[in-house]
Amino acid sequence: MHQRPSPRLTLLLALGASLLGVAACTSGGGGSTDSGAPPLGGVGDDCSAPRPCRYPLFCDLGKCAIHGNLGEGGDCTFTAQCMPGLYCAEARVCQPAGTGDVGSICASTAECSAGLVCAPQVAGSQCFPAGTIDVGGGCTRSAQCLAGLTCVGIQCTDGSGPGMDAGRDAGRDAGRDAASDSGSRDAFMPPDVGVLPDANLGCDRTTCDDDNPCTIEKCAGEMCINELVDFDRDGYASTAFGAICGDCSDSEGEAHPGQTRWFTRTHRAGAIAGDVPNYDWNCDGTEEKQYTSVVGICSGTSCSFSEGWQGSVPACGATGTWVSCDFECTPSIIESGRRQGCR
Repeated sequence: MHQRPSPRLTLLLALGASLLGVAACTSGGGGSTDSGAPPLGGVGDDCSAPRPCRYPLFCDLGKCAIHGNLGEGGDCTFTAQCMPGLYCAEARVCQPAGTGDVGSICASTAECSAGLVCAPQVAGSQCFPAGTIDVGGGCTRSAQCLAGLTCVGIQCTDGSGPGMDAGRDAGRDAGRDAASDSGSRDAFMPPDVGVLPDANLGCDRTTCDDDNPCTIEKCAGEMCINELVDFDRDGYASTAFGAICGDCSDSEGEAHPGQTRWFTRTHRAGAIAGDVPNYDWNCDGTEEKQYTSVVGICSGTSCSFSEGWQGSVPACGATGTWVSCDFECTPSIIESGRRQGCR
């Protein structure tokens, strides 16, 4: 049973909400508005014209997003920019991540799997899912920031700024040298998520546990918080935690149960074992093809208008010729290189 928060806790929560409001207002971390131009978009911000995303973000389906294609030694701001198994180290280069899963004891983030940070907990510092606050957003600790960022003062930062660039560049060079000598690490396989309340808050860990493998149980003063373990923030936890969690790729926000869009590429595998790259974007266990009709031979004496593939149905992501037959049995190529979409 949850207890009613004390007046002191109510005040603390109100202050926390105020701080989060600062994060929401400043999360874009964009450029100056002195010129009259709109600020550059941050992670998750609307990037419709005329508001572009700030570097290194890109516009994906109308939202500023992070593209995870950097290999080991690549310059980075966020861990999500790095390829699976890597994380954005303090030197601002992609480095092999550790193998510590959620709840593992750690001395630094380098010991945790990609997407996790080493944060103070009741039982000492443990690997814990990183936060969601972008550069410039309000924070009180680094674990609140997106993976790769650091809380300096009261704001999440990427380490740039006066007096910080030289040290960052030196660290980046050293990081590249180390990257050339290091090997890859195994991706992690999380266990059922345990009860991990924040440090020094003193609530009952047992009563907070909701027996849901998709959540982490945390405490805020006298209140329990059952937080979904959702690395790509699409509202679903990875099926690696349990089949009921539903997300077949927890590093690809567009891959989740109920997805209705079609895709011509596989979703990313991510850092979680079991997140296999395939075309099953709606996570129903099958790769459903978008176009399945076939027009075999467009000739003869009895015809009806139809459209379809010429010959056979291409595999997901493959191309083929899309044709039409009119009532006079005359073939017409509509698209010679149509690519098959799937979900």
